[in-house]
Amino acid sequence: MFQVPVPQDPYPAYARLRREAPVWWCEEQSAWLVSRYDDVRSVLLDAQSYSNKPHQGLYGPYNEPDAGSFFLKDKPDHTVWRRIFTGGGSYSAAAMKPILGVMEKTCSERMAELPESEINAVYDLGVPLAAEFLGHFFDLPADESPWVAAIPIFYYPGAENLTPELLTYFEGLVRKRREAPGNDPLSKAVLANDSKSPLLTDQQMAWNFHDLVFAGAGSLYVAIAESVAALAEHPEAQDPRYWESPDLAARSTEEVYRWLSHSHWLFRTATVDVELGGQRIRAGDGVFPLIASANRDEAVWGNGEKLDLGREANVPNLAFGYGPHISVGTSLGRAFLATMLPILIRDRAPFRLSGAPERVLANGVSTPRTLPIAPVHGS
Repeated sequence: MFQVPVPQDPYPAYARLRREAPVWWCEEQSAWLVSRYDDVRSVLLDAQSYSNKPHQGLYGPYNEPDAGSFFLKDKPDHTVWRRIFTGGGSYSAAAMKPILGVMEKTCSERMAELPESEINAVYDLGVPLAAEFLGHFFDLPADESPWVAAIPIFYYPGAENLTPELLTYFEGLVRKRREAPGNDPLSKAVLANDSKSPLLTDQQMAWNFHDLVFAGAGSLYVAIAESVAALAEHPEAQDPRYWESPDLAARSTEEVYRWLSHSHWLFRTATVDVELGGQRIRAGDGVFPLIASANRDEAVWGNGEKLDLGREANVPNLAFGYGPHISVGTSLGRAFLATMLPILIRDRAPFRLSGAPERVLANGVSTPRTLPIAPVHGS
């Protein structure tokens, strides 16, 4: 009946799924595709019925016995491990306020360095901004390989070949932060873990450093580049009135995140038999909550296909996930775009797409390769 949605424009397929088969068994993925907002949110919220552990080799090296990422754990391990890496409040909304100045400086300086002609929003904005800011945030050199070099290809097929080198790098970083800790989130995690006897090995700490840094860098650079492309496709969204105060910028940023949906789906495994959307899901079945589809569900958003910066949302968008596994970087991602986009509008608008974007869709993540943007002269 259906094919798996294609990377360039999966949204018509998502809309058809919502209309005709909101919970649909996909033979190609050996999993149920869940496409409506309420069903997606219920799956993400119910961590007891839907496990977050790796399934059927989907995550490549994450299926190794020593892979120790809290991202792919269930309770109680998920709660305990996540607290080691977030218990210091480094990723909270309150923690973003003191570093807004760093965000503003990073974005303003980068905008000033851009040529007046066409740019690629991926490599001229997304990757360098993510590397520079997260280099500051994690106290990592922003020009050091291998972590910076891996950012733009981290979600590409075959990127798992980089994992051994990156783990070696991060295991060395664990030892360095133990010997000379700073005030960064990675140092706080090492100290928190060591205070527990320690609970995790250095290799497990390295896995979590790997995931924290690259989940942050990969998601942030894509959000930056895709948000620029979204505004380029929608000239009305470049109206400064949507960005002229922190409150308006925050609201507009939420709508941009809802519309662009960098993560198209997550993966869960049913732990018990459960009924969802009129379908009987068996224990052991794979389940794909389609975040990008849920964020355009007409039953929730009205005309969800439209980017509307004046939209008054009554429910949370699911761009960062939902429930106990909501992204650690939720507050960081929101704060960065709400800081960067007003500066972009101030310094670069009006601008338009100057060519066809190219994207790769792998493991549920839409990753841009090229997003050409050019100024509109004479406006």
